[in-house]
Amino acid sequence: MKEAFLHFIWNYQYFEPVGLADENGVPLQVLDKGVHNFNAGPDFLEASVKLGAIIWSGQIEIHVKASDWQSHGHSGNPDYENVILHVVWENDFALRRKDGTEIPALVLKGRVNEALLETYESLQQSRQAIFCSRFLDSVNEVYRTSWLDRALLNRLDRKGEKILSLYANTKSWEETAYQWLFMTFGMKVNQEPFLLLAQRIPFRILQKASHEQALMESLLLGMAGFLEEKSDNPYYRSLQRNFSFLAHKYGITEQRLERKVWRFHRIRPSNSPVVRLLQLASILFRMPTSLFNLLTQTKDLQRIREAFATTSHRFEELNRENPFPQLNRHYSTGRMFLNHLTVNFASPYLMCYGREKSNQAIVDRSVRFLEETIPEKNRIVQQWENAGVCAKNASDSQALIEQYNEFCLKKRCEECLVGQQLFAAKHAGEPSAH
Repeated sequence: MKEAFLHFIWNYQYFEPVGLADENGVPLQVLDKGVHNFNAGPDFLEASVKLGAIIWSGQIEIHVKASDWQSHGHSGNPDYENVILHVVWENDFALRRKDGTEIPALVLKGRVNEALLETYESLQQSRQAIFCSRFLDSVNEVYRTSWLDRALLNRLDRKGEKILSLYANTKSWEETAYQWLFMTFGMKVNQEPFLLLAQRIPFRILQKASHEQALMESLLLGMAGFLEEKSDNPYYRSLQRNFSFLAHKYGITEQRLERKVWRFHRIRPSNSPVVRLLQLASILFRMPTSLFNLLTQTKDLQRIREAFATTSHRFEELNRENPFPQLNRHYSTGRMFLNHLTVNFASPYLMCYGREKSNQAIVDRSVRFLEETIPEKNRIVQQWENAGVCAKNASDSQALIEQYNEFCLKKRCEECLVGQQLFAAKHAGEPSAH
């Protein structure tokens, strides 16, 4: 039994109310279950219960065992002095307030529908990747749609928190877009060094070199620590000279990253940091407008994709000496990477900015861009497909990834809309698929 499941039981009042009494046999009636508190303090606030002939108003605390009150450090905590009822699964300890009065306890064990408990235990003990896969056919389509919608918004919200943390430091939506773009180019493996690089070459400095692509390449590769090798390659040496001049001019020589911060092991050649930096230089050089304007004023997703569709140039020159072993052919920002930029860069940024500015049109555009993008193909999406839930577009696949990572992996079935419907059906005695 998990405490979170008891919160769910209490929140939905999924227990037998007839003959309800506290551990001392005093008749108990729940007048108001209270408001679920997700912050510090008691679990439910502003509750109201009738014990005997007296109505009490205050807070509800919930534990698996009554003795958890002490192990959780509530004893002597003034925040818990106004608890009017201790709801537990097992009452192994009698609690008293500072003034010596006993805190009434309600034991739920024996009052919850056995079928509901069996379903909960079945989900918790399942070895399947998607615990509820055998129940999914019984879930109402309206619930499934709401479930995916909520999961998608949760995922965009979590990404939005990262974007807002960038904005809190930059105080500029343009600079934030620039840093977020770099993070997205870094993928999971090199996200942190890409962000560090963007922070050490502010957008205003890179803009000053935007009249010549070679200068942008010099700044990016030099500040990344990729121009430290000796080479007779003419182009490579020109990059070194350009970087030396620009770094001195803008006073950023000492802010170079060390090569060791970058990860090359077990990544595809097309995801090499060097390749991605050359692509970034080409994209920012060719950008028809500011990055911020491109995102916020472009309603056609295809136009945004075209702005990021490029082939890193001058690979032939580099390959004469081959100072970068991973550069053995041209690498374009192919279809899959453009999908990645739509899903992880453009859509989250638009959702975050649209919400901050209360601009519903931009918020809707964020979701529409995902709906116009094909779904991702990965292990998690395949597991859902095996369970009978197929993603029609990137909106669906993002929702399914979020659902799996934040609910299935963590076994938070009681917080999932699908799990909640299954439990509601069991509480009401309704049949479900097996």
